Amino acid sequence: MEKYYVATSWDASGHSPAQAEIDQGIESLTKFPGSHTYNISCWQPHLENDKDKLTNRIWQWIEHYCRAKLDYSSMRLADKQVWWLCSPESLVVENDPVMSTYEQIFTRQHLASQVLDSDTIYDTTRDNWDNHHMDTRTAMIRGVLPRAYMQLHCMMDYMYSKLGYFPIVLNRPMTLAKEFNAEFGSYFGHTPVLPLCFSTYYSMPRIVKHNTTQRELVHSANGAITQFKPYKVYEHAPGKKELPNSHWWIDGKLGPALSQKEKEQEYVLKRHDFPDTINDVNFDLTKDLI
Repeated sequence: MEKYYVATSWDASGHSPAQAEIDQGIESLTKFPGSHTYNISCWQPHLENDKDKLTNRIWQWIEHYCRAKLDYSSMRLADKQVWWLCSPESLVVENDPVMSTYEQIFTRQHLASQVLDSDTIYDTTRDNWDNHHMDTRTAMIRGVLPRAYMQLHCMMDYMYSKLGYFPIVLNRPMTLAKEFNAEFGSYFGHTPVLPLCFSTYYSMPRIVKHNTTQRELVHSANGAITQFKPYKVYEHAPGKKELPNSHWWIDGKLGPALSQKEKEQEYVLKRHDFPDTINDVNFDLTKDLI
């Protein structure tokens, strides 16, 4: 895997991947080592009928709720998105007594309950899986989450190393399942889903994040233990964490670091017309996604 950078701003001279290239990236998941996978799907909002309106709304949603440090004025240049979701299997699979006996599969009701109460799956004191020795918390942490991230990293690597596209990746949506379903649930027929991570790709960054440790590895004296050197965190004023270490991307290379003032100018955040509090979300548990 080549070393590459994650962007925070796009340059207008670049271009988005063709749909055939996004399809190749998703197809690459079938060639990446991994065990069987349940309850994971990829969503491409740009393939929905109202793609322009939807993808623009998603960027507003990300800015409003996730507060990710990005140059939002340039984000629409990357016109394709791939989301990883924790989603229900078909009703046939979900109601198969053999499958439900031997496999750990989250049902629609599990996911709906998790959307409405974020402790549902992770609270081991609840009797939410009475036919398995494994609890739902373990199944999520051991099964769904690592497999989703393996797929995401596989696609990121393919899109960059094979096709030359830089990524932007966010996992903050994972904490916003209620807000996600309230705003975008109609695209899933109001079947409950859990957003896990978001990705988008583009050929030319304008600004990239850069880890000051150069991803340096450190080792124990005998070499038996290896880990990444932790990067330093700075305050630009007492009690105020410095914005992400960022560099201009110039002529295909890492350029000078942005000053604190430049980062404040680039990473301006706005609020949009989304509710601050969502009390309830309505679901339809009778439909299949696919």
